[in-house]
Amino acid sequence: MSDSAEHPQIGYLDVPQAVIDEVGVPLGRLAAEFGATVDERRVRGIPADGWRVLQRWETGAVVVGAPVDASGRSWRIAQLGDGHPEAPNRSVRVQSQEMPLRPSRAERSRGLEMRWPESTRRWMDDALDGVGFAVDVVNTGESVWRPDGDPFHVVGVITPAGQTDVGFGWMSGGGHNRAVALAPGEYARLPVNVGDAQWRDLEPGSYGLRAFLPGLAVPSPPPLPLELTAEVIERHRPIARDISTPAEEKQQLEAQIVQSRALLAARHRFSEVADAVVSAATREAARDEVQRILGCDALAANTVVHTRLVDVTDEAIAQTHGLITHLEGRLADL
Repeated sequence: MSDSAEHPQIGYLDVPQAVIDEVGVPLGRLAAEFGATVDERRVRGIPADGWRVLQRWETGAVVVGAPVDASGRSWRIAQLGDGHPEAPNRSVRVQSQEMPLRPSRAERSRGLEMRWPESTRRWMDDALDGVGFAVDVVNTGESVWRPDGDPFHVVGVITPAGQTDVGFGWMSGGGHNRAVALAPGEYARLPVNVGDAQWRDLEPGSYGLRAFLPGLAVPSPPPLPLELTAEVIERHRPIARDISTPAEEKQQLEAQIVQSRALLAARHRFSEVADAVVSAATREAARDEVQRILGCDALAANTVVHTRLVDVTDEAIAQTHGLITHLEGRLADL
């Protein structure tokens, strides 16, 4: 379990307790330390004091926050910068909604375990034949476990037998993966989502299936042993696309990264983007105006225009950062 899993969360941000306990300063003073300016017309009704740095993105952007009252149970969040060093945006963007202070992922996961069902172990051929894999999330505690806005979305990762280091990117499946309350001894049987792309480069041999519950800090069960034949791998490989050369694959990965970065930029300039879409007469006009605002290409702007609102929440944006890291890793391996 990572150290960050022990930190309390503000919304979906892991924040050390020492940061939460800070006194903080006025937003204008904190912004000035990063060369940013506060547009007073856009930030009315925010806490006058108590602002501190909550998280620093690898892109260079900084997330800051302040409690809305003395109880500290609700916070307002803002972002300084947009992570584009070539054309940095130094304004402060304050989120309109309040974010709850929540217990750490480790605390919210207390009492839960993940176990491979006996049916999955016994009928491995069925699982590999298209039925798919499942894992049980079991309440081993002595009291009812209740979710706190947490998802039950399990990510499966196939690794060579014996490999312990695992990295992966994931995107939320939206509201349909919400967790449910579990009484002591009860369990929820969940599908293990193994991305089609994982099968692409596999060779016949011995592997292990790892299961992760990214929204919580439930320890993963021991890897489920897999013996993969050429026939099984071929059956699961995604249908071949038009990409046939490393250069073409590189081009597609770069396009995915550009589109994901455009989504991040749109989240940080959401008011402008939303106003542009609402006032546009056609989809094409909306796309063109978003392209102008974000300085991206037409394809990336089109992706932003067709993005669901749930995909610009703090949780989804954090996942988009993870996806970009995953894509950049694949790009570096070409």
